[in-house]
Amino acid sequence: MFTEFYFRSSSSTTFLVCLLFSITAFQVPGNCDLIKLKAGGEIRGKLQRHDSDTEEIRIIETLSGSRIAVAARQIEFVTNRPLSVEEYETRARQISDTVQEHLELAEWCSENHLISQRHEELEKVLLLDPDHAKARAALGYTNRDGEWMTRDDVMRKNGYIKYKGRYVSTAELELLEKNEAEIAEERKWFKKIKLWLTLMNSNDVQSQQDGLKNIQSINDPFAVAALARLMGKHENYLVRSLLVTTLSQITGDKPLRPLAELALSDPLQAIRESALQALSRRDASQAIVYFIEALKNRSNLIVRRAGEGLEVIGDESVVPELISALVPSHTYRVRVPDTSSTYSFGANG
Repeated sequence: MFTEFYFRSSSSTTFLVCLLFSITAFQVPGNCDLIKLKAGGEIRGKLQRHDSDTEEIRIIETLSGSRIAVAARQIEFVTNRPLSVEEYETRARQISDTVQEHLELAEWCSENHLISQRHEELEKVLLLDPDHAKARAALGYTNRDGEWMTRDDVMRKNGYIKYKGRYVSTAELELLEKNEAEIAEERKWFKKIKLWLTLMNSNDVQSQQDGLKNIQSINDPFAVAALARLMGKHENYLVRSLLVTTLSQITGDKPLRPLAELALSDPLQAIRESALQALSRRDASQAIVYFIEALKNRSNLIVRRAGEGLEVIGDESVVPELISALVPSHTYRVRVPDTSSTYSFGANG
């Protein structure tokens, strides 16, 4: 036995939905189907196939135990997903927008292994109470000097980056990300650049111009390692200046480390400033970590340059590190008086 219901869609098209009442007990499936109707609305349950004499019919056994038949032409799409997701959406529509009810639903999501939905409910808690300690802790935040930070934030400020589930230094990350093909490409550039530097150092004017022209034309990111290795510590400041210019025209993140190293440690101020300006003209967000590392350097000079660099490329999140760096904790060797000696003072000192 079934009852027929007629509905009118927003496009004024009349379609038939047959509600069939099931006599047998409804077996709850592990997954369920969602039918999105063109006229609006959704039907959830277990999808079955039913062919009528006139057109294809889709039948879905709902979560409440009834059966609904819908003409296929009225269906926008059909998708399958876990029953727990359906139950979550039902619960989410029914709860009040309060901290307690969102926390309870987040706990239910945890018990039912709905990770993204749990995260969503905890974020809703923070919208209502930004300093809710339990929600913050559940989302992985810790309070550092009055600021809520994730573990990624903390490790990033300490100069570490997350790579495949673990934290590594920037130098280690670069090695891990290199594959054999990249290493082979980089090796090719070592031979070329070494040759061109030799030409630049020759007594023949034409050879000097050829070597210079070739280096100036480099724009391949795979050349960065050879450029930095062969030119970064070159005794001729003109070669190091050429390095800054060449690195500046190479796209991607590979030039960031050698530019940062020049900005921090080159003996000539003009080259340091040139390297820093090159960083400021590009997306240098990945270079910030190199300057954070330098804030812990034993040399006050490097620490000061790191602070100046962070000021230029700009990142307010590193202010605590800058403040900490203003109070150096370096160790120095000093001479002290011989405590075995004795001294006497008169009335006037």
